[in-house]
Amino acid sequence: MSRDANLDMNQGQGVRPGTAPPFSMFEPSASVSDDSGQAGASARRQYERRRDRRGSRIRAAHPHFAGLLLRLAPEPQKISAWATGAEGEELLATVGLGGRLHH
Repeated sequence: MSRDANLDMNQGQGVRPGTAPPFSMFEPSASVSDDSGQAGASARRQYERRRDRRGSRIRAAHPHFAGLLLRLAPEPQKISAWATGAEGEELLATVGLGGRLHH
């Protein structure tokens, strides 16, 4: 498919002429913090997303008992592993062994 044909397909999809699309994969989003190079930052964000999503699912499924369930039920290992990884990366950076960690 040619570049011009590709541009024609995108016409009329909610983006007014002369304005930027709501998201560009070449420019960072304003909602993404610039913590590149900060050890453990992406793992910490992933942990927080997964923790929050689990809480939302439990609150939706059990609105009356969600708080109790979240306090008593242990966090699944597949979620807590992200927090552990973030802590490990942060620790390595503080002792100088990590430098800039790359994934």
